[in-house]
Amino acid sequence: MNLSRCTAWAQRVALMLAAAGCVAAQAEPFGMTAALDRIKRGEPIRLGYRTNSPPLSFARDGVAKGYTVDLCRAAVARMARQLQRKDIAIIYVPVTIENRMTKVAAGEIDMACGLTSNTVSRSKHVAFSPIVRVTGTKFAVIPGSALQSPQQLEGKVVAAGKGTTNLRSLTQYAADRALKLSVIETIDTKAAFTAVSRGTASAAALNEISAMGWLRAQPQAAVRLLDRYLSTEPVAVSLPKHDLEFVRVFSGALADLMISAEAARIYQRWLGSAGLGLPLNQLTRKAFRVPIMFSVPGELL
Repeated sequence: MNLSRCTAWAQRVALMLAAAGCVAAQAEPFGMTAALDRIKRGEPIRLGYRTNSPPLSFARDGVAKGYTVDLCRAAVARMARQLQRKDIAIIYVPVTIENRMTKVAAGEIDMACGLTSNTVSRSKHVAFSPIVRVTGTKFAVIPGSALQSPQQLEGKVVAAGKGTTNLRSLTQYAADRALKLSVIETIDTKAAFTAVSRGTASAAALNEISAMGWLRAQPQAAVRLLDRYLSTEPVAVSLPKHDLEFVRVFSGALADLMISAEAARIYQRWLGSAGLGLPLNQLTRKAFRVPIMFSVPGELL
C-alpha cells in the first residue's frame, strides 16, 4: 500500500472512529472546534502525560518520554503537515490516574497520552483514538513467593491502584471465583507495585507493561508476574468528546502513523527488541494494520 492510499485509508478510519466515539456528544459545529482554532492561531497543543508509568509515559529530568508520548508527538507532527503548518508547539502537562480523564473532559488538556484502557464507562465522558496496544492485567507476586496461580491467593492481601481497570479486573476476578481477598487500594499502580516489592502485600494486580517497566528500573525488587491475564485491555489516547473535528484529525494522523512503519519503530524502541522485549501480540499487530477502536466493559471513570 503506497503512502497516498495509506493516508486516505487512515482518514476514512479516523472519521468512522470519531463518529462512533462522539455520537452522543454536544459537538461544536463542523470545522469550528476549539483545539483546531487554537492551533491555527499558533497556540500549542496541551499534551497530558503520566510522570511515573514507564515505558509508556514518564518523566526523566523533567522531560516527557515513553511509547504513547512518542506516538502522540509523532501524530501531532503529522497533524501539522495536514494543517499546512511548519510545526505545532506542545505543552506537556503532568496528570495523575485520578485527574487524567477529567482534565480531558473539562478541556484543560487536549489529550492524555499514557496507559489508559478504553472502557465503556469511560467512553461516555471522553473520546478515544485508535488502539495503540492491547495488553492486560496480571498478578505480580512477592519475591520468593511460592504462588503459582491466582487461585492460591485465597485469604491473601492484594494491592491495586485506586480508580484503575486493574482494580476492576481484580474485584471481578475474585467475585467470579468466590476468592476471598483482602484488597488494598493504593494511590496509583506504582504504589501497588511497591507494596509487593516491599512485602506489605502478597500480590498486586498490575498492567503487564507497567509492571515490566518498573521491574527493569528496579531489578532488585525481584517481583515476578504470574502467566495468566485477568483482562484484555485496549490502550488508547483519550481525547475531548465535545471536539469531534479535533478527534477526527488527530485520530487520522495517528492511524496514518500506525499503517506506516513509523509506529512499529516507536514500538520497538520502547516495548519491543530495544525496550522491554515484548513482541507485538496478534491483536496489536492487527490494530496496526487496520487501526480500530473498541471498548471493554468497565465501571470506572
